Amino acid sequence: MPTWTIYNGQDDLDIDWENNAVATYINNDTYKYHVNIVDHNNEAGRYHSDLYAIDKNNNKFLFADIIYIYETEDYVNSLYLDDDNNFENDKNYLVSNDLLYTNFTYEFQAKPNVSTPISSLGSYNYDRSGHNTLILEAHLAEENTAGIGLNIGTNGIIAVAHAPNYYYVLLNYIGDLSDSHWYKFTVKDNIPYLYIDGNLVATGIEPVAPIKTLVSLPRIGQGSYGSFSGTADNFVIYNTSR
Repeated sequence: MPTWTIYNGQDDLDIDWENNAVATYINNDTYKYHVNIVDHNNEAGRYHSDLYAIDKNNNKFLFADIIYIYETEDYVNSLYLDDDNNFENDKNYLVSNDLLYTNFTYEFQAKPNVSTPISSLGSYNYDRSGHNTLILEAHLAEENTAGIGLNIGTNGIIAVAHAPNYYYVLLNYIGDLSDSHWYKFTVKDNIPYLYIDGNLVATGIEPVAPIKTLVSLPRIGQGSYGSFSGTADNFVIYNTSR
């Protein structure tokens, strides 16, 4: 039963699954196979298992593919859009009502089809029009907190912290993002980090005073000053940094 998680494709598929991913015969037509999340980067969200039978001549027969959701202790929620993943500025999804503070992670796949304004790290962003926002930067009426969101374009990414009279760029990355990539946007102790296809590509800064705490409301596809245009899918959200 070769198994992998949807996030980052088959990066966690055992290359010797024919020998290592073998189900145990129980009785009659019953077999048992245990999927250990340690073998799959401790990832939550959608898992995929194929069910094969292999005869004595090593001929393989695919009987079924099984898709299921696994929830870790730090799992908040997930969003899978499948064939309905084209946003074109007209879709947004509230993935969870849970507010995430200080430490949290978004994993997802995205392909923007327009550029987004890229401002320098630590700058106050005066020009807020036309942002291609994938993760909402909603602010709260809580003292010393700011909502942080992610604007992703074909030309790069900025993470912006938003509070009343406060709109600071805490992370930026410049590069060609016109193809589809796997992303991880994580905040650890109020500092944002960005991974692309499993590689750390940008480390942000702490919030600019007087903000001390970053918070996120998991809404996908909509921002305060622009909405996402492109395709995006396979979101998994955690209430820890990963």
